[in-house]
Amino acid sequence: MTKYKNMYIYILLIFTVIIAILTFKEIKSNMCISIIGDEFGYWSGAAFLLDKPWRSVASTNSYYGWGYGILLAPIMFFCKDNASMMYQISIFLNGLMLCGVLFIVYSAALKIFEDNNKIMCSIMAGAVTIFPSSIYEIFNSMPEILLTLLTWFSFYLTIIMYENKNCKLIYSYILIFIGAFAFSVHQRAIGLLVVNLFIVILYYMQRNIHSFKKLLVILSFFLCLIAMAVVIKNKYLGWLYSAASLEGSLENDFSSVITSKKDFLSFHAIKSFAISIIGKVYYFGSTTFLFGIVGIVSCFRNLKRHLHEINLAYAFAFLHLVQVVVISSVFMMGGFESRTDILIYGRYIEYAMMPLMLIGIIGLIRKKCTIKEACIIIFVYLLLAIVVSKNIASDSINTNMGNIFALAYAFCIKNMNNDVAILYNGLRAIITFVFTYLLIVKSKGNYTKSAAMLAIVIININTFISVYEGNILLWQKKANECTLAVESYKQQKQEGDSIYIYDGGIGTKMIQFLLPNEECIRINNPELVDEDALILTQYNKENEDKISNEHEIIYRNSIVILWQK
Repeated sequence: MTKYKNMYIYILLIFTVIIAILTFKEIKSNMCISIIGDEFGYWSGAAFLLDKPWRSVASTNSYYGWGYGILLAPIMFFCKDNASMMYQISIFLNGLMLCGVLFIVYSAALKIFEDNNKIMCSIMAGAVTIFPSSIYEIFNSMPEILLTLLTWFSFYLTIIMYENKNCKLIYSYILIFIGAFAFSVHQRAIGLLVVNLFIVILYYMQRNIHSFKKLLVILSFFLCLIAMAVVIKNKYLGWLYSAASLEGSLENDFSSVITSKKDFLSFHAIKSFAISIIGKVYYFGSTTFLFGIVGIVSCFRNLKRHLHEINLAYAFAFLHLVQVVVISSVFMMGGFESRTDILIYGRYIEYAMMPLMLIGIIGLIRKKCTIKEACIIIFVYLLLAIVVSKNIASDSINTNMGNIFALAYAFCIKNMNNDVAILYNGLRAIITFVFTYLLIVKSKGNYTKSAAMLAIVIININTFISVYEGNILLWQKKANECTLAVESYKQQKQEGDSIYIYDGGIGTKMIQFLLPNEECIRINNPELVDEDALILTQYNKENEDKISNEHEIIYRNSIVILWQK
């Protein structure tokens, strides 16, 4: 065993290299935002903090939170006018954060597993971290990996607090700060804020120490952070929108979502909410190969045995997922008929799923999941899959489930109806679970268990590659066409010129992103601009017919046309 003593270091390094390879594989070809509204919304937070002239275009976008802008603002500042480099550095940052997740997962596994089997824990860390959606989300500038990192950091802190009877007050402050920061990143992360606060309160209640004053101080700190976040949010909204455009732009604001659901207590709304929850739970089971459901069983078993002292880490993992699923279901109520992905939309819950997957894998290795329990889990999951397949629209707008961003995990099934694809993917998750269950539970040696977890890593990487080639490359090729339009604009412009945008469509936000230090001016009438002015329009026949009389085409691609009067 001595010669394998440091093997865990090499395993972690191999997983780090895998993440690095996947990150840098196509980084040069990623030069512009491709998930237009979302990504532009987060970069608008950076523009706000640096007082960039984005307001004209940013005011047409929805509110996405300002917290992620704190990380993006230094990148925007140092890259000056080089937006492509700005975007590529944000991708590198995502890869770096995912490597951080890998090492936090390893540290958490080492504490929960209790066998001090570092090799096993390092392989578990890879199986949980190298997850198709996480790798997938490296290649955009949305905050999913940041939220994943914050979730794992919170989870690790709850383990430390549970183990330490007299934990330092700083851990409570950090948990509260993480929750408040996550909430500023996106309103749907309110679940992390609430759960972290609950865990802190529960910790002091269980310790039964002189905690009232400490709790009072912590709650005061919590209220100060929330007040600060609200003040900054209001300033951001004041910078971003006029009073007239504010109401229609807060579709991602949690309070606005709640107030907009006026018929929340109607039978139709309750049914829609229930089906939405079932869809998210199905997605959770599918993406974690049912290990996440085993994790839930482990949490309840622990609660039953240790009711007098609840395991804070297990409580955190379960309650966080519950809150995130409920919040996601509120955001995604209804709309099943028009968008296939609404019912099983996974992006909002993915960052909360992995701690339960880790707990589930550890439960299997410890042989805490009996064959009877495994059969019940499979049966319940099959019921979920049947309900989802019956309620999903097989002929809805997004008929090819492989093209839906939210289903980053793997609905890469061509020429298959969506309801059939749901059952197919459910069957695949069940087969993978049964295979790994038999390898892990029935084997006596660690080699077979390690092989089972490595098989999960290989399946995940293969899934990511399939999704990447089918989706990301296609989107990025289209998005990168706008970089050529901007290069053409820079060659034609004179000093002091501005770019005018008339009916620019999605290209408007791309162009503003690629010109971070310039103001893109939206206009209603292209005839009123000065001679030699440069105008950008969306590429379509209507715009060509309307503008071609007095303007000539400088540059054209499948997204935008650049005109000069």
